[in-house]
Amino acid sequence: MQNTYTRERPPMDSLLTMDFIVSDCGYSRCWIYVQIKNGVFPPPKKMGNSSRWLAADYYRWRDEFMKDSEKKFEISRNIRRKNIMKRFEREQSQYDL
Repeated sequence: MQNTYTRERPPMDSLLTMDFIVSDCGYSRCWIYVQIKNGVFPPPKKMGNSSRWLAADYYRWRDEFMKDSEKKFEISRNIRRKNIMKRFEREQSQYDL
């Protein structure tokens, strides 16, 4: 199996699939879509029913994310915690009289 950090990068004008991105970065599809929703990950280019990412956009995100990954991980985790708390509060308010 190839190490994701030594994989040769495709040309920067290439269009990447979600499968490629998931295998390259090691995060799940769900995690990536949450990051898109939160404005952290670049949104895809829609081509009919398909979604593709410009290689330049993806690698710009990946390089920046890896450079300061601990800080960004904390930001992502805090966003997730806030969303969980909002959902919990909504559920609790259903039971309030």
